[in-house]
Formats: sequence, C-alpha cells, structure tokens
Amino acid sequence: MKNFCTLILFILFPFFGQAQSLVKGKIYNASSDEALSGVKINIAPIQKILITDDLGGFQTKLNVGNYQFILTKPQFQSKKLLLVVKPGDTIVDVGSIYLEPQAENLGTLVISNITDFVLDNKKPIAVTNVSKMSIHNAAIGKDLAEIFNELPSVYATKKGGGIGDSRINIRGFSQRNIAVLINGVPVNDMQTGWVYWSNWLNLPDITNTAQLQPGMGASKLAIPSVGGTINILTASAQKQEGGSLRYAYSNYGLKKIDASYNTGLLKTGLSASMQLGHINGDGYVNMTSVDAYTYYFNVGYLTPNQKHHIMFNVMGAPQWHYQRNLAPMLLDFLRYSNTSEPNIKYNSEWGYLKGQAYSWSKNYFHKPIISLNWDWFINDQWQLNNVVYGMFGRGGGTGPIGAINYHYPSDTVYKDQGGQVRFDDITTWNSGGHVPDFGADRT
Repeated sequence: MKNFCTLILFILFPFFGQAQSLVKGKIYNASSDEALSGVKINIAPIQKILITDDLGGFQTKLNVGNYQFILTKPQFQSKKLLLVVKPGDTIVDVGSIYLEPQAENLGTLVISNITDFVLDNKKPIAVTNVSKMSIHNAAIGKDLAEIFNELPSVYATKKGGGIGDSRINIRGFSQRNIAVLINGVPVNDMQTGWVYWSNWLNLPDITNTAQLQPGMGASKLAIPSVGGTINILTASAQKQEGGSLRYAYSNYGLKKIDASYNTGLLKTGLSASMQLGHINGDGYVNMTSVDAYTYYFNVGYLTPNQKHHIMFNVMGAPQWHYQRNLAPMLLDFLRYSNTSEPNIKYNSEWGYLKGQAYSWSKNYFHKPIISLNWDWFINDQWQLNNVVYGMFGRGGGTGPIGAINYHYPSDTVYKDQGGQVRFDDITTWNSGGHVPDFGADRT
C-alpha cells in the first residue's frame, strides 16, 4: 500500500509542480492618474496577449517561471517589466503600473483607436475625458448628453423632459454647431445638423470613454464643430472574458435592464462583445413614457503580428416615447399644482381619449449604425485609422397642428380643470358635433 501511494504521488507531482498562479495588476496614465483601458500586454516568451479592461486592470494565470511584460498603447511610451512567478505563489499582484504619455503629444487631442482627429498646430487643446465608471454612475434615467452638464462651458438639459429629447450647448453654441461622433462616425442630422439622442438610448451602457473638446480645435472632419466636438468611443471587443446583468428602477417608474457578454481576446485573435437591453416605463415629466429595445454587437480581429486591428460594430435602439414639445407658462405650472409650488412635471400635451391616456406628441424611430474600422499600427509613432460606415433609419412623430375657430393648441380652451387635453371634445367638434366653448360648429 505504501509503495502504491508513493507511485501515485510520483505520477501527480508534475501536475502539482505546474499549478498556475493568478497574476493581476492595474495600469494608469502617469500624468493624470487615470486608468488606462486598451493597453496591450505581450507576455514573453509564451507570446500571450492581454488587453486591460475599462478600469485599467488585467489578470491571467501563469506557470512558475520568468516572464517579460511588454506594455504598449498608442500615444504612450512602451514599457517592459520583468516578473518572476515562484513555486507556492497563488496570487501575484504587481500593483499599479504607470505609462508616460509621449512628449510630442502632451497638450493635444489624441483619441486612440477609431479616431479622425489629426492636428497640424502646436497649440494645446483642452480636452475632457469622461470614464465609463462616471457615465454608468450617472446614467440612470439620463441621456448621455446630460452627463456632460457638470463640465466647464457645457449646458445640457432634458429639454421637454422626454427620454432621448435632451440637448447640449457648448460655449453657447447649440447642437447644430457641435460635432458629435460615435467611434469616429459623425451622427449629426445631414439636413439640420441636429442630434437625436433617442436614436441611441443604449449609449450610456456601451460607452467606454466620452471625450469633449470645446471650440473649433484642429479637426479635419467636414462637420459643424464651431462650438466643440464630442467623440464617443464604445466598448471594444478586446475585453477580458466576462459578462454582466443589470437592472435599474427609478422612483418615478422607469425600468431598465441590460445584459452584456465579452469573449475576451481569443488565441485566434478574434474577440466579440454584445449587449441587449430594454427600457420602458414612465418619464420624470407626466406622460413621457418610453419603450425601447437596445442592441450592440462588436466583433474584432487582431493579427498575430499585432499590426492590424479590425472591428465590426452594429448598434441601435428601436423606440417610441411621448414628448412635451409645447412649453407651458409658469402660470400653468402653478394652476395645475396640488401645492403652493409649481408642478414642474406638468405636461400640457396629454389627456384621455375614450377613457385611455393619449398624447398628441409622440416620437418613434429606429436608426442603426453599422461600421467597419481598420487600425494599422505602422510603428510606435505612426498609425493609420480607417472607417467605413452606413446609417439608415425609419420613423416619425406626431404633434398638434391647425386650430379650431382661431384657438391654437396651446390655448386653455382645450384643457379641463386638471390641465389635461379634452381629446374627446376635439374629436366631437372635428366630427361635426357641438362643443359650446369651442365656438361655431364645423360645417
């Protein structure tokens, strides 16, 4: 029996000797202490590749031995580290690692990966980066535009209060004079220059970094960037493997659920990310309900020599939501309040039609974005970024139009004592019936 046990231990000893240790750490920007996502870590001599997550973290399992970590990220100085994994080590925490920005890029706007900002001058450009964690903490019940509201030179508002109806001003310029890009793709309306945030209600959930540059800067893009430029970078498919399931509920009835999964960078160089979600319920303002489904798919490929990175993105959010387009007067906010304070939730555009809640301002749209990005890392100083994209949409909206005997939609004659629109009476008059306070009957 003793000899048998000795034989078993002898057979299993190589497996015990190869027990792997968990190696982890975090990488930061040395000049700003900001966590760096997307840092590529090449582990020699095993040629294993890691990519830091949204919080700058990385982790992997390694056998006992000596390793060299080569850290690279565009616009940062590369760094090499030696790591020794000793027998008996279960967890090896390398702690915080800091990368120095390249000196020639200090003070200029550089967006790594899928960017089209190229600078000719040497003037410093003020740029603010908003991290994914900051966006997630503030995004419940808000559009992405509202998250910039605390930044200098920025004014953002929910406008009428409907989900997706926000607007943003930079240095006093409206959205028509602000360039908004998603992964380097301009999304301003081609006719009006406006930005409809309701088309991408899942942006707060899939944004990795949002960058804001006030003023004209030095962008070569043919976009209206007098007021400033906002570039939104979505989550990359080069994340570590993992997923999440989130559910949020507001105190006014808005519900939000989303699920995401990332394969991480596979040995084949392929990677994929996906996110599916559903937003529905009431808005903060009365009768600004929303119902939207959100989706995001990202497939990436990194060549073995790490010179080429190809990404395919599809995202969209088919939705409908009620709106508050007419601006009530302060007198109305006070008149239709149950207290001495103004009822800021009051919406003058809804009422009851045949016993059912009904609003004459409704938006419904679906406008997906499809893009193919190719990043070519020529050397430490040069890289070429290309994007081919397409957008198509279908939808529309409803609202009040016309008048009854020169009474226009904002007139109080259409309101009942609670401030709701008298849709049944409007239907009666339009059908030729008699409504005394509407004036002469329709003939």
